[in-house]
Amino acid sequence: MALLCLLVLSGSGGAQAWGQETRSDIVIKDKRVSESSALGVSPADDGLLYTVNDSGHDPIVFVIERASGDIVGTTLLKGLDPEVVDPEALAVQGTTLWVADTGDNQHERDDVALYSLPAPGRGEHTVQPETYPLTYPAGNPDVEALLMAPDGGGWLITKEVLGGEVLALPDDMQPDEPVKPEPVPDVRVPGLVTDASVLPGGEGAVVRLYGKALMYRLSDWSEVATIDLPSQQQGESITVLGDGATLLAGSEGSPALIDSVQVPSTVLADLDRPAETTGRADAASSQPDADPTTASSDEPADAVDAQVLVIAAVLAGLVVLGGGLVWLRRRMLARREAPYY
Repeated sequence: MALLCLLVLSGSGGAQAWGQETRSDIVIKDKRVSESSALGVSPADDGLLYTVNDSGHDPIVFVIERASGDIVGTTLLKGLDPEVVDPEALAVQGTTLWVADTGDNQHERDDVALYSLPAPGRGEHTVQPETYPLTYPAGNPDVEALLMAPDGGGWLITKEVLGGEVLALPDDMQPDEPVKPEPVPDVRVPGLVTDASVLPGGEGAVVRLYGKALMYRLSDWSEVATIDLPSQQQGESITVLGDGATLLAGSEGSPALIDSVQVPSTVLADLDRPAETTGRADAASSQPDADPTTASSDEPADAVDAQVLVIAAVLAGLVVLGGGLVWLRRRMLARREAPYY
């Protein structure tokens, strides 16, 4: 039941979840990339992509040639314990690559951190990254999304079932000094966020769920549109090419599959407008060629409500089922204790 709930919420598990390599735009067949959890684009050459495996692997940034899907470079992060780290996100800021070692499914880690290093290129390298230990304002959230703004600062997004929290990073982070992200007031995102990326111009961001991508205006974190993503085995990552209009959505597994998705021009235009002047419903009705995969700005909120209703229904079903099993067990025990049983 819990798995069914997650599949309903995420939009994953479709008919294309298996054997999709013949349809995907990029196929990484190298078995060293088996649990790709993040994507990034080289600032020097957008024909090169970055990815990392999550927990249980050596802390290596892989450089992927977009045209072929081949690994053309590796950068080992020196000093990181592969038994401990769980890198879940990447972000490029200028010529710096940021690695978010923030995965925490058990909500118990006290050693999460961000690492920065010069954006790598082709060839094999070993780098001692700069470390930025994280101290959360409350608890030990699981975080799989990192966004870095072109002009400094950034955000983390927590991964929760009923909705994530956006945490702002300070502009003046210093290596080896505790970094204390703070919640962005009155901003919540849907549950199960697996990755995110800032658009090259810095005006907007894309936030990935398992089966959808949400577009946000960064000036106020207002939602602009929802874009359906191709069905994938386990959609984990997302990034944006230098044109600002092409999303790359990646999946775990071997081979690792990456699909490209075009952002409609109407959505990009809305990102440039002030929030109070943007009306996605009006824009959609006045644009006969509006992309049918995008939704009005009101729909994400409705989607969140639908998610809550689905979860509530599933939990209610589990409670009823559990109660029925307890009642049946007690009845059977009572019958066995009866003299005529």
